[in-house]
Amino acid sequence: MKQRFFIVVLLLVCGLAQPVWATSPRHLTLGLIADDTSGDMARFLKLVHQEMDLLAGARYTYTLGEGKGGTIDWSADKARTLYRELVADPEVDLIVSIGVVSSSVIADSGPYTKPVIAVGIMDSVLQGVRHGEEDRSGIANLTYVHFNHSITEDLLLFRRLTSFSEVGIVFDPSVADVIRKKDGELDKALKPESGYRIVSSNKGVNEVLAELSGVDAVYVGYMGAQEEVGRPALVQALNDMKIPTFGATLREVRQGVLATASPGGTYNRVARRVALNIDGWVGGDRLANLPVNMDFEVALTINMETARAIGFSPSFEMLSGAELVGDLQEGGAFYTLSEAVNSALAANYDLRINTFDVRQAQEAVRLAGTSFLPDVKLVGGQTYIDEDVAATSNNTQAERTTSGSAVVEQLIYSDEAIGNISSQKDLLAAEQDSRHALVLDTVFDTTVAFTDLLKARTEEKVQTDNLALIRNNLVIAKQREEAGYAGSGDVFSWESRLATARASLFTARSNVNVASRNLNLIMGVPIDQKTRALDAGLDNFMAGSYLVRGVEGRLTNTEGFEMYLEFLVAEAIKNAPELSALSSNISAVQTRAGVLSRKNWVPTVSAAGTWVRDMDRGGAGSDDTLFYHEERWDASVQLTWTLFSGGQNRVELARERLTLAQLEEKRRKAEKEIELAVRVALLDTITRYVNREQAVRSAEYAKKSLDLIADSYAKGKASLTDLVEAQNSSLTADLEATNAIYEQVRALLKLERTVGKMTLVSDPVETEAFAGRIRALFDQ
Repeated sequence: MKQRFFIVVLLLVCGLAQPVWATSPRHLTLGLIADDTSGDMARFLKLVHQEMDLLAGARYTYTLGEGKGGTIDWSADKARTLYRELVADPEVDLIVSIGVVSSSVIADSGPYTKPVIAVGIMDSVLQGVRHGEEDRSGIANLTYVHFNHSITEDLLLFRRLTSFSEVGIVFDPSVADVIRKKDGELDKALKPESGYRIVSSNKGVNEVLAELSGVDAVYVGYMGAQEEVGRPALVQALNDMKIPTFGATLREVRQGVLATASPGGTYNRVARRVALNIDGWVGGDRLANLPVNMDFEVALTINMETARAIGFSPSFEMLSGAELVGDLQEGGAFYTLSEAVNSALAANYDLRINTFDVRQAQEAVRLAGTSFLPDVKLVGGQTYIDEDVAATSNNTQAERTTSGSAVVEQLIYSDEAIGNISSQKDLLAAEQDSRHALVLDTVFDTTVAFTDLLKARTEEKVQTDNLALIRNNLVIAKQREEAGYAGSGDVFSWESRLATARASLFTARSNVNVASRNLNLIMGVPIDQKTRALDAGLDNFMAGSYLVRGVEGRLTNTEGFEMYLEFLVAEAIKNAPELSALSSNISAVQTRAGVLSRKNWVPTVSAAGTWVRDMDRGGAGSDDTLFYHEERWDASVQLTWTLFSGGQNRVELARERLTLAQLEEKRRKAEKEIELAVRVALLDTITRYVNREQAVRSAEYAKKSLDLIADSYAKGKASLTDLVEAQNSSLTADLEATNAIYEQVRALLKLERTVGKMTLVSDPVETEAFAGRIRALFDQ
């Protein structure tokens, strides 16, 4: 019974309370004045609706536009007419103007009998809106959204960038007219250093260009109806005329304008501010007292493609604080790793210089071989002797004799000459081995320089992304400050980190420049060539290495590692051009030492022949007799022993034996160094393969962690320290993950270099045979 009574009472209470709960929420009719309602404006209006839906809840409903206002098609006259209609319409509770033209008309339409929220106040001073010292309009029934940078500040930044003498300022007529009324503000900002010329955009491109004749820079502002067609045509014409341009939005820079200071990603914050203002007004706030300022990071953005097209070079000071659209350097020549190596092998300066060393060694062999070629001489002369001697010579010696002779000398056997030929051949072989080592070093050096350039590019990209992330965090910090989640300390901290990030990005760009020129030097191309490294095909290259093909899937334990290591050490010692060069030098010294040890008892055998003919005789003793012979010859064979040469031979032999002992020690040391190098390189290669997988995984988790903490920070649930730590971890992980493949390539090439056979410059048949020996090693 009691339970039934309780239910009846509960139903009565619910029945009495229901009319109160069911009271309809307040409905707002919001009038709309918009420059346009398509494209970007449509996206912005959608964001406003989303934000208002979140704030309205069950307290009120609303309509924005929907028969109360709409687009003015960039017409100031239509804006004035529509504004008057909305003011007179008793159903309209509040007016929202969106767009520069609309808001410029609103700014000139006070006093305001109906609440107005204006979005599109680009410069509160130039557009005639009284902007008090406090963060509010101070005008009854009016509030607006005011960014922390203005047209005047844009022009001053533009002048710092280009040092213009006279700037053209192009705007929609409604804005241009307002600016003309406030030209005193521009005079104070720009003159006397610079002049300016305000031009309306409601004409054809040629007419606008005619009015801009003589200016050396153009500020391209909001052009109303000419935004979609007239602006691109005007910007293109100005670029063709090599005239620098400054735009009002980031999108314009991406479309060809030289520079802007407008930040990206402003729509969300502005849409939320509009919704908050409407919600505050519903709650009883006066529009005149609502905040109008919105602080965005003023970031200079420069389109480097446009800069190069118009022949403009930004200063280092401006570049250090700017975001770049396009690369700092122009496209230039693109190289894959194999193309870079081929270029280096064809034109590397060290290889070209070494070519002369090899040729000199070849000529030394030829020179040594000339010892066994005959020495032939022709001699002509005239001889005078004493007349008395000639008279008593029985006509065998004339007082004056003109004669010619031929002398032939031939070395038949010389242990020293034979030893010299053998030694020079050994030295030539050593020089050729040294060249082979230099070729391998050049391949590896090219790989290092190539991957250094890739890493520098990666660093530049990561630092660019990091700078963008810090800018975003700065915006969030300012939002948190506005919402009361944090004080100004976070903002100051992000401002500091922003300055550091800008410096880091500038350093990264400089490193790209340095790395590019280092690679150019190794490849033997012009130092100032704009070289770009392509990472395409690096994984395929590694998979094609004979070391990878041979061992793939087989190196699974410590025993296999040691067996593989011993095999590689043996192959490296067999292949090493450094050891081969040392062996050739040892052979040359052994040959010289053997010659010196035999020098005192092995003779040198040579032959010689002479033919003489008297061409003319005169004076005393020149009569022909039986004792005189007009032609005569002789031939001889000589054996020569060097029995003693003052001890020089013994000293030279001792020196050669010392040199021989030294070279043998060098070879033993080189073998140990190769063994150590193979071990280190193999361990490093295996480590790099493992690290790459882990680095990629680390980067993925670091990014997820950063996203979560950044979201918590934006909601006031995470501290600045947490976000900074997460961002630094993500930055480091991204760098390590991207660079892991480059370190992997470098480690593999280092191992190939240590083994003495490199895939990029070896015969495919030889490398396949090598891989086959590795497979046989593990399969035995």
